[in-house]
Amino acid sequence: MQRFPTILAQVQQNRKRLVPIIECVLLCGKEEIPLRSHRYFGKIVIDDMNSREGKFRAILKYKAKGDEHLRNMLEDGGKRNKYTSPIIQNQIIETCNKIILKKIVDRVNSSKCFSILADETTDVATNEQLSLSARYVDDNDILHEDFLKFFEINSLTGSNLASSILNGLNSCGIECDYLYRQGYDGASNMAGKFNGVQAVIRATHPKALYFFAFGLPVCKQLQKERIDLKTTLSTIELLVNTLKEMRQDAEKEIHILYEKLKVCDLSLNDAEKISFENLVEFYLPPVEHDNAYVEIKIWKLKITSQDVDIKSGLEAHLSCPKIDFPNIHFLIKLFCTLPVSTATPKRSFSTLKRLKTYLRSTMNETRLNGLAMMSIHGDIHLDVDEIINEMALSPCKLDFVI
Repeated sequence: MQRFPTILAQVQQNRKRLVPIIECVLLCGKEEIPLRSHRYFGKIVIDDMNSREGKFRAILKYKAKGDEHLRNMLEDGGKRNKYTSPIIQNQIIETCNKIILKKIVDRVNSSKCFSILADETTDVATNEQLSLSARYVDDNDILHEDFLKFFEINSLTGSNLASSILNGLNSCGIECDYLYRQGYDGASNMAGKFNGVQAVIRATHPKALYFFAFGLPVCKQLQKERIDLKTTLSTIELLVNTLKEMRQDAEKEIHILYEKLKVCDLSLNDAEKISFENLVEFYLPPVEHDNAYVEIKIWKLKITSQDVDIKSGLEAHLSCPKIDFPNIHFLIKLFCTLPVSTATPKRSFSTLKRLKTYLRSTMNETRLNGLAMMSIHGDIHLDVDEIINEMALSPCKLDFVI
C-alpha cells in the first residue's frame, strides 16, 4: 500500500510526458508529414537546428523551445524516458487507427444496413492493395461513405478477393448480416456473374445485391488526354439532360409496367403466382410488410398534402420520421445506401500514393492503415487522454506504466 502513491505519481508523470509526443504524431498523421529520416535515433539537442533528424524530431525540438517541461524531458530524460522511439510512434499510430475505426464501425452497425465499396490498385512496392469502404446512413440521418482499410492481396481471382473483403469486414468488427449492397467497377473478377466477387459474396449473403459503378465509363471518357473542352462540356450537358428525361419519364414507365403486370397476374394460375410477401421477407426481414402497406399510404398522403418537394432519397428519408414510419424509414435508408460510384476507394488511392512513396516503400500494413485513417478521417476528433487510455488497455509493447 505504501508503494501505491509512488506508482500513481509515476503513472501521472508518464502520461504527462506522452501528451506532446501524441500531439506531434497526430499533427504529422493528419497533415501527411513523414515522421522519420535516415537519422531518428540518439539524443535530441534542442538548440541544434542544423541536424536533419526527420520531421517528427524537428517538430518536437521546435515545440520544446516554448515548452520547458518538454525541453527537460528531451534533454534530461533517460534513454527510455523520451518516448520518441519508432516503437512508441507505431503504438500511437495503431491506437489512433483503432479509435477511429471503432467510431466508424459503431455507426455502421447501428445503421443496420450498409453497402460495401471496393477497388484494387498497385502500390509503389508493386503490391496489390485492396481499398475497402462502407456507405451507410447514421442515426443522425447523415449519409456517409467512409474508408475502412487497405490490405494486401496475393491473388486477383474473384473468390480470393471476396474472401479478403469478408475477412476485412469481420476484422473491422462490422456485422456482415447488415450487408445489403455491393459496389465495384465493371472488371470481370469483380462483376462476374458466376465467379466474380459479387457472385461469391452473394452465395453467403444473398441480400448483398451488386450495383455496377455506372459513372465510371463516363468519367474515364471525360478524363482522356486528347478530349477537348468543347466536347467535354457538350457531353456533360447531354448526360445531365438524359438523366433529367429519365426521371421525368419514370412515372410513365411505372404506369405502363403496372398495367402489364395486372395482365400477367390475371393470366397466371394461383399456384404460379409469386408471393410478394415472401420476397419482402427474404430480402428485407426487418420490414413488417403488413404494416408497410399502411405506412406507405399514410406517408404518401402526408407528403402530397404538405406539398413537399422531394428531390433525393436523403430528403425522402428526412421527411419520413422513424417513430411514425419505421418500415418505410428503413426502406428509404436502404435506398440511400445504393452505391453510386467507387469514388471513395479511388480517392483513397491518392492518399496511398502520398503516404507510401518510393522513399517509404517498405511501410507495413498496420502503420499504413493508421496513417491513412488519420489523414482521410481528419474530421473525427481524437482526444489525447482517450488515446493514452486505449494504449493502457491494449497489450502494449511499452515498458512503462500509463
